[in-house]
Amino acid sequence: MNKYLPLFFLMVFVSCVGTKVDESVTTGNINALAPYLWNDKSFPKSIRVSSSFDAAELANITDMSTAWQTTVNNTPFFSYGARASEISNNVNNMDAFYDNVMGVYKTTSWPDGLPTSALAVTQIFGRRYNTGSASEFVNIEHADILVNYEIFNFDTAASGSGYDLRTVILHEMGHFLGLQHNTAVGRANSIMYPSISSTEAKRSPLTADINDLAGKYGIAMGGSTGGSAIAAMSANQNQYVIDEDQPNEAIKILIELHADGECVHKINGAPVGRHHVDLKK
Repeated sequence: MNKYLPLFFLMVFVSCVGTKVDESVTTGNINALAPYLWNDKSFPKSIRVSSSFDAAELANITDMSTAWQTTVNNTPFFSYGARASEISNNVNNMDAFYDNVMGVYKTTSWPDGLPTSALAVTQIFGRRYNTGSASEFVNIEHADILVNYEIFNFDTAASGSGYDLRTVILHEMGHFLGLQHNTAVGRANSIMYPSISSTEAKRSPLTADINDLAGKYGIAMGGSTGGSAIAAMSANQNQYVIDEDQPNEAIKILIELHADGECVHKINGAPVGRHHVDLKK
């Protein structure tokens, strides 16, 4: 049996359309908004870009990792290994992506288990600790990004048709690093807002995005990041400590954005919360 299967599983969608669901919402003792982060704070994380991406697409992807680095105190969040084989087509079991290769995939045959209207998906594997407490969190262990080339066209130069690939990748890299969707008042221009329009181009994190990521990892803006690992932690982050003797919980979380602007959060297939956002046209 694969030793990695009993773990946390999260999908985050850039933008979806579909039918409204009518399930009643019960939260129980599950904190659907528990923060998730790379608790070891060791960067860069090595990612591999699918060999299916052409040179222009590859440049867009690496440009967006540079955008996160340069705006958040020159912190090297990502490094790139050899190009990855394209394994994202005709996938029957999404657990197959827990393969020791954290990849960005160009998916031309969208997996049956994912909504066909999702522009892209970031899948994160990890474990949840301190369940039910104020210090509840998810420790990320693995992540992958899938971009839906079966249904959508993506533009690499902002001069053609399709969704801006850099905008989509910048958003998904935010999820990869642990940022959740941001629907707060005044945050519609955040790169982490859960929808984008086909004419929108956001190629650099805004101040709110930068502060959110710096705060998550205790990065002192204007100071040293401590090389390839982030050593400084804020007082708030000191609560996110892994105790190997503490039971951790296997969990699956799904966040869906529907055509009416309703974002439904599911844990282990059951809806646990919902909020409304205005979709961008």
